[in-house]
Amino acid sequence: MLFTGIKSQQTTKLSLSHMFSSRICSFIYGMPLVLLLLISFVKVSYARSYAVYVKDLTTGKVLKQVNPNAINYPASITKVMTLYLLFDALDRKELSIDSNLYVSKFSTLAEPSKLYVGAYSRITVKDAIYALITKSANDVARVVGENLAGSEYAFADLMNKKAKALGMYNTHFTNASGFTNKLHYTTPKDIATLGEAMYKHHRQYYHLFSTKYYVYKGMYLKNHNNLMSHYHGMDGMKTGYTRKSGFTLLAMATRYHHRVLISIFGGRSGASRDRQTSILFNQAFHKIYYSQHKHSSKKKYVHNRTSIRKTAHKSKAITRLARRDTGTYFVQLGYFSHKNMANKLLDQIKRFHMALPLDNYQLHISISKTHTVFIPRIKGLSRTKAESICAQIKNRNHDCFVTSSH
Repeated sequence: MLFTGIKSQQTTKLSLSHMFSSRICSFIYGMPLVLLLLISFVKVSYARSYAVYVKDLTTGKVLKQVNPNAINYPASITKVMTLYLLFDALDRKELSIDSNLYVSKFSTLAEPSKLYVGAYSRITVKDAIYALITKSANDVARVVGENLAGSEYAFADLMNKKAKALGMYNTHFTNASGFTNKLHYTTPKDIATLGEAMYKHHRQYYHLFSTKYYVYKGMYLKNHNNLMSHYHGMDGMKTGYTRKSGFTLLAMATRYHHRVLISIFGGRSGASRDRQTSILFNQAFHKIYYSQHKHSSKKKYVHNRTSIRKTAHKSKAITRLARRDTGTYFVQLGYFSHKNMANKLLDQIKRFHMALPLDNYQLHISISKTHTVFIPRIKGLSRTKAESICAQIKNRNHDCFVTSSH
């Protein structure tokens, strides 16, 4: 009886002690889990936020940045790093453009978008490059990774080493394609760094990013980068999309002998991302154009009469027009090196401002020693009217600004 009582008391004490220690352990071990969940939540909240980084590669000047160091999922822009390492291998003569890459069973299990290459088959380096640039094929990204490093896991290690070497300190890769993973992340600034490195270190391959389509074994592979067909001067690089990343884009364009790079994340749709990128390009080239011409004119964006006379071959009619414009306000719509592109934009603006007389629409031409610039604008407006029209134009996702001729 005594032994039973002692055993009963010990059991009670042990059960209470076990209950107490279990609760403490649950609390202690539960804390990292809670913190992990909170961290995960923060990352996801950042993933769809708007972030952008704009840089003039010619001067090295950063022209605009919004949340440049915000952590985000890179999606298929990851393949720019995959291609970078493939180009490295080509430069080291480890592979040639005609080399065959082995396709493993694991590679064929990648999620779309994909080329659907057959397991245990071969694909040439040339076909792989074009499949990554146009189709953004996830299975081919795995193929490249496995052939360069032995496995995709080992290839991710190479990607991270290269990222650090390039100065991408807020980036970590886990795969070759951009498949969503909480440990696979980057920032707009880091992706801009990668884009700049690609252009500077592998310029002989950079032109491949402007490929609009590629035919592989009878299949027509269209480039997902639609903006290249619509924005004059754009010549690369790569789009990306997952549900968590939103619509992303790494893009480059050249005007006025300057190359501008844009890294944009968090787009709500491909179309809205492309429109915003166009606006950012226009704003960047406005700044560049003004910086080139600020010493040739007393007022911002106002061109001297000598340029007008040269353009019109000293036409008296054009000279009188310039004088009539003095003291009025303009809505300036952009700068173009091709006349047809400027006229196209002017026609678009005319269609939703039918109330204005056609005489208000003008294609202004500026000539310098190095190039001719076509400037579509709406003239003969009061300041209030000009600001109102410009606000309406901006609401339609076109860029503009108001300027005076005096």
